[in-house]
Amino acid sequence: ISEVVETEYGFHIIELLDEPKNRQYHFRHILLRPTFTSDELMEPVLFLDSLANQIRTDSISFEEAAKKAGIKMITVDPSSASISGSDGKHKIVDHSGGKNEYIVSPQNCVVFTRRTCLKNSESKDFVREMERLGYVMINSLDTMEICEDKFVTYKKLKAANISTPQTVVISSSSMNKLDEKVQSIGGRFPIVAKILEGTQGSGVMIFESMMSLRSSLQAIFTLVPKADILLQEKINSDCDYRIHVLYNGFDRVSGVDNYKVIGCMQRNVMEGDFRSNFSLGATAEKGHLTPELERISKQAAYAVKGRWVGVDVIMDSGTKQCYVLEINSSPGTKGITTAAGDDVVGEIFNMIKDDFKYTKYDSDQIGKYET
Repeated sequence: ISEVVETEYGFHIIELLDEPKNRQYHFRHILLRPTFTSDELMEPVLFLDSLANQIRTDSISFEEAAKKAGIKMITVDPSSASISGSDGKHKIVDHSGGKNEYIVSPQNCVVFTRRTCLKNSESKDFVREMERLGYVMINSLDTMEICEDKFVTYKKLKAANISTPQTVVISSSSMNKLDEKVQSIGGRFPIVAKILEGTQGSGVMIFESMMSLRSSLQAIFTLVPKADILLQEKINSDCDYRIHVLYNGFDRVSGVDNYKVIGCMQRNVMEGDFRSNFSLGATAEKGHLTPELERISKQAAYAVKGRWVGVDVIMDSGTKQCYVLEINSSPGTKGITTAAGDDVVGEIFNMIKDDFKYTKYDSDQIGKYET
């Protein structure tokens, strides 16, 4: 009997029943397939994503832009940090890599939330506490969570009457309705499938027939029984656009007119692939921002109440209609800076340096009082 053996399918204990004959083996095994919650599965993905983003010089460009604008920048791991204090001054204690302490105030501090803020409950609690204390968050935790779940994003876009590819969600319990769900998004192949949480093109698949779609979904649900998969109509195009949209100000997000586009990158579909993600090796260049691209990207940013988001838009090569594919609340900056030449981080920091004015408001307040 073997020791415990780990494979991609789980953990095995193997018993050899007879001596091998002619390189043939007679054995039996016990397979234990561990199950994980969606949060447990996402935690290593989020951790690796944060490392990858730093390696791609995303955080480095933040530091350089902050120095150039004359702004002090500190980086905190929200899963190991705490904040306390009163009277407008607070102490942050960060235990990642040792113990570091910082004194901060909402009157002179703007907080950039990145994707690692969704890593676990401790991270989310830290962000919520900073929101409660009145800090300007770019972006809020609500915006981060909406954008993290592609189906929630889709519903927000539909509720705002923003064009987006027809989309349904399917799980192992609804596989008996697969034909009906495919018909509800147009019934035409190829069809795009996506995992609910994923970035930079990971977890995106394309299927050319019902047979390949059904068999692949069955395999996915066998390995991850609680998975949810998005099925989406495919929009024909040779490229898509990553558009960085910034809310121009630090008051409560209120209206499409307060947004501006600070960067537009055209990402070309890779040869032999259907994806156009710069991080996967697709070529990119400065995009031509048409009035329609500007309009729909601003509307999408407002639909999720984002302060700085990357909106992915695709234009149908036949009808020329624009569709929002998804919204990224923690957009990378390397591609749009190097390929498109748009200094989005520099523009954001310049706005902070020139225009930041602290205004305390009640997070439960709706509307404003005028005399």
